[in-house]
Amino acid sequence: MTIIYGIGQEPNAPSITTNPAPTFRDDFSSGSNLNGRAGWTVATVTGQSAQINNITISAGAAGSTGNGGAYAFTTAPVANAVVQRRLGLGVFPSAGIADHVTVAGTFSGLGIASSYNTVGNTPTGLTVLRRFNAGVSTTVSSQGERIEPGDVVRTEDAISGADTLRSVFVNGWQIGPASVVSGLGVTLTGQFGLVGGPTMAGMLDDIQISNNATDEWIGLRMAGRVLPLNDDGSVTVRVRGTYNLTAPGRLLYTLLDRSSGADVAVAGHTRVPLPEFSASGGTFAGEFEVSAAVLASGGPFVVQVIRDRLLAGREAVAFSPRWRPGYIVLQNGQSLGVDASRQSVTTSPTWTAPANSFWINGEPTNVSTLGASWTRRQYPIGSNTAAAAFAVGLGAGSGFAVTTGAGGVSAQPISARGVGSACQNAIKEAIERAGGYVHAIRHTDGQSDLTTPQAQLIAALMAIYDDLDLFNGAPIKVQLNPIASSWYGSSFHDLRWQAIRRLYWQLTRDYPERFVLGANVLDLQHRDTLHLNNNAMGLQAFREGKVFRKALGLATHDRNGPSLASAAKISSSELRVVLDLNGADSLTLSNAAYAGDNNGGLIFSNTDALTALTVASDIRATGHTVDASPSGGQQGINFTFAGTPWTGSAFIRAAWGMNPFNRADNGTITDPVNLDFANRASMIQGVIAGEPNTALQPYFTTADATDYMVAA
Repeated sequence: MTIIYGIGQEPNAPSITTNPAPTFRDDFSSGSNLNGRAGWTVATVTGQSAQINNITISAGAAGSTGNGGAYAFTTAPVANAVVQRRLGLGVFPSAGIADHVTVAGTFSGLGIASSYNTVGNTPTGLTVLRRFNAGVSTTVSSQGERIEPGDVVRTEDAISGADTLRSVFVNGWQIGPASVVSGLGVTLTGQFGLVGGPTMAGMLDDIQISNNATDEWIGLRMAGRVLPLNDDGSVTVRVRGTYNLTAPGRLLYTLLDRSSGADVAVAGHTRVPLPEFSASGGTFAGEFEVSAAVLASGGPFVVQVIRDRLLAGREAVAFSPRWRPGYIVLQNGQSLGVDASRQSVTTSPTWTAPANSFWINGEPTNVSTLGASWTRRQYPIGSNTAAAAFAVGLGAGSGFAVTTGAGGVSAQPISARGVGSACQNAIKEAIERAGGYVHAIRHTDGQSDLTTPQAQLIAALMAIYDDLDLFNGAPIKVQLNPIASSWYGSSFHDLRWQAIRRLYWQLTRDYPERFVLGANVLDLQHRDTLHLNNNAMGLQAFREGKVFRKALGLATHDRNGPSLASAAKISSSELRVVLDLNGADSLTLSNAAYAGDNNGGLIFSNTDALTALTVASDIRATGHTVDASPSGGQQGINFTFAGTPWTGSAFIRAAWGMNPFNRADNGTITDPVNLDFANRASMIQGVIAGEPNTALQPYFTTADATDYMVAA
């Protein structure tokens, strides 16, 4: 450490503390070739001497279009090095990172390879390699982390002779356990660089090398590729990172706009002291606001953080990945293995993956096994997946991006998924992986809590989100997605299915600042094998996106299915029911001909007693007529009945009970031989052009909890 006093000042006057800067940095802002460049050595393997000049600099990045016989590495060795590489526009498909290089006719060294086109549930991602000769390598560790242009790959080495303990980070997120690398048979040199190759043009934007024992460096832990929009269209950039040795007294930041394809410093955000700054215990934090006017370019944007006041005229720098403004909505609860959180493939309709939107994997396999934190990987959302369906429903691509992901586990009651469980810790890691702050969580639940006392279920639910609000640093909007029905063969009574759906509805009324009612999925039954294996999860996710779109103020209607608006008795043999369309274009009542069921999910009774809600006591309509066209966002249906059942009042319930559109619990709808849900379930539906129909919503009443409408 060196103390520099102001000119003409005494030793006790205000001073600036300066410390050793990183040993080496190159941002490739000038020059044309790494061969002969100060600080660099280029070597070739036998027979490839012509490649000596094929690792070049263009547009501020180093790379190659030659073959793989040339290696560029830094001249000065550093034994215990922290190396930060900001990757460029190159696709980085092979072992582009080449470290500890020894070239003596053949090649020996360490490398990091990446499969760039990593999408879905079978990633390969980053692989740490032990490389011999030009094309022979063995895998040391493979962690499946996705790499995007502009990402920062940080390696930390502790070299001892021919061995090193290597840790790898992407955008500050450790992607696997530290790996002991040995077996090269040569002493590791502590030199770092890149390899030539035919598809490596523009691979490296920036490289910085520090001796961890003596040089002061900083690194960002900002793994999110989508930063959350505020209500006014601005973004709060939450800067988090690490430092070594002495805590910095301040840091500067610069916001870079890459909408033009190059880094352009944003006016008012160039080398500005980082607000809300704090640093202790090896970590630092700060935050700043980016206005909607700045974000209007669309980005992507990059945050550069600068540690100045260092020796040798250099500064330590750190970069974030490229990010865009948008919404971050994770998923928690149960049945996530088959639910809308995953990149489970759906078949119809097709869901086009929105650009620049991402999915975080890594829900635990059970309530006690969390798994290592690097299993919360982040991948682009793939087309025709449930994750894509949610993003499409939310409107991703219309001026914003989306990140989604999961944290719960299937087939467990809420008591096993609460505070302190692996499930809760997983969702916290997903929040951190997304950047440390999320807008909302889609909570799917209830299947395993049909008999849980309501007070116990509410207490557990509130405790989960009290804990997550604290971790998030701000309240999380929670979308409550009640259970679907069983459709057939349920071991539970109608009243239990109804009670838990009603509870979630009531919670959205009692705590509107926290809860919003989720997707209506009564026509996407949990045991409906046909839809479960194909499109039900995608369609559920799409609807959940629509619900959040309204909750965020992006739409007037949630399109969550038609709902009861009014009812009237026309005569002792005819009733009229009017429904709110909730954004649908019109109504239809499907499959009335099958089993002669004209009710469409409504229950008609001439008594308010619950005993009248059995299948045997339902009064079935013998015909129905849907109004020719809607009016004022509503549309009516007239129902006719045999005889004169309506000499008194009619009591009407909607989408009630275990199987609301299959009141007879008819196995031919869902048995393996006659599976035909789409054509055999009597169902009132909202019709929306270009979208799948959505079924009738349940009807609940606040004042007296009778949950019926009276036509007198």
